[in-house]
Amino acid sequence: MEKDEYTKLLNDYIKVCKYLKQINSNKAKRNSIYNNWLTIITLIFTVILTALAFIDKKVFTTFFTEEGNNSDKIKEIIELCFNGTSLVILILTLINLLYGFQQRSSNYFNSVITLSSVIREIENLIRSIKNNESDFHEKFRIIETKYNVILEYLPQHSDKDFLKAKYDLKVKDKLSEKIKNEEIPQWRIKLLSFKSLIFLNSEKKQ
Repeated sequence: MEKDEYTKLLNDYIKVCKYLKQINSNKAKRNSIYNNWLTIITLIFTVILTALAFIDKKVFTTFFTEEGNNSDKIKEIIELCFNGTSLVILILTLINLLYGFQQRSSNYFNSVITLSSVIREIENLIRSIKNNESDFHEKFRIIETKYNVILEYLPQHSDKDFLKAKYDLKVKDKLSEKIKNEEIPQWRIKLLSFKSLIFLNSEKKQ
């Protein structure tokens, strides 16, 4: 195999790794959001449950009734709210245990770190090929083995995940180019997201 063919193959490896990195980054972010919302909702219901458990029921009956009228009904409603809140917390806890959003997010983030490391190694190998280093064949075999192991290790992804990653990478490339050419002020970068910037620029062209 000629050096140009090695370089072309390695560039293909980088392209695939970038797609996989973006896919795992998207999934890590999504699972992190799910975990944060689940935690917040669980905390809210835990606070409500704690309040219902420690506040004297007489406070509620005095506040919501006049001279203790319908106090038994109020107590039943409070008891129902207490049991309902306990059930909701149980369900949220089971969802957290079943889906493990935090662990999933951590696993996807670790995959992003691994793929970033592989991309850097491949880029270094391409530079060594261009510099005519003699040991690039051995380095190539190591990289090829690592690349194949990663492809087998990482979970399968759907076409939807791939298309979203492809779109996100395209948006990032366009934004990076605009930043490099100083076409976007710093204050706009801080205020607007990648997709918003591309959308606004495309709207202006139209």
